[in-house]
Amino acid sequence: MDLKPDEREAQMICARWIDFATQAGVAFSLGAFLLYATGTLAPYVPLQHLPELWALPVGRFHEATGAPTGWGWLALISKGDYLNLAGVA
Repeated sequence: MDLKPDEREAQMICARWIDFATQAGVAFSLGAFLLYATGTLAPYVPLQHLPELWALPVGRFHEATGAPTGWGWLALISKGDYLNLAGVA
């Protein structure tokens, strides 16, 4: 499939934006993880409780932790274990 010059340029611009956004998201997520791992930001779910919670089905996990569903995570963005979701979003 041959592209016209202006179509090729449009695709290159889109690809550069996607590349930039991906790199920015990864960098943000890495920074958020470092804040979480170093304890700079307190987690919503304490680390010592995670091993017992990981084995639960998602419904029971939500009951046990009170973790939000859907876009409810935005209310917890100040917590170390939820901040990394902003990089993904």
